[in-house]
Amino acid sequence: MLNIRKEQMKELSKYTRKNFELRMVAHLRETFPRQTGDLTEENLISFVRQGMSKAEQYDILFESDI
Repeated sequence: MLNIRKEQMKELSKYTRKNFELRMVAHLRETFPRQTGDLTEENLISFVRQGMSKAEQYDILFESDI
């Protein structure tokens, strides 16, 4: 049986979250090039994080729903 320690789950969660943030930034740039053209990568990541935080307040947890 495979045992995953809490530390490993924490690292996996961080990796998954960062991967999602980067994919969302790419999606926003592709889908909304004019609106995101003047924004830095940091600005867009911050925007995505705010959206994720807001979604969590409404118990929206799945990527496809966010």
